[in-house]
Amino acid sequence: MISKPPEREKLSKDQALYVFKPEAKGRYQCDQCWMWQPTTERCSAHGKNDRILGTASCGYWMWGKPGTGPSPQGSLTKLESGYTENPNGEPFGCHRCEEFDGKSKCEIVSGYIQAMGCCSAWKPIDQPEWEDDED
Repeated sequence: MISKPPEREKLSKDQALYVFKPEAKGRYQCDQCWMWQPTTERCSAHGKNDRILGTASCGYWMWGKPGTGPSPQGSLTKLESGYTENPNGEPFGCHRCEEFDGKSKCEIVSGYIQAMGCCSAWKPIDQPEWEDDED
């Protein structure tokens, strides 16, 4: 008989960098972040040679007028910031996440979750768990 694997402990909101900003309208993209530089497609938190798409997001996203942050500082790599591009080409947000139940709960993050919130555990709906190698 195969036993059921143990359930994983959920992350707290602060561990998952959960954010809910009504003014973001559930998008949470770089083009809504004060650190994003639209004319050069760069970010204050990343390196000067790191191209950052306006439609991407990362764990350091902060609501604000784009282009008002300092020039790129090189403080973080894309990996360190959790930089991600939605493969579906859509914005981010819990309501577009595989782990959200459509009401107020998440499979990964504990507590009450707003449909229009977002976190670093975001995963697009219907994203495969792994990619098969096609040799």
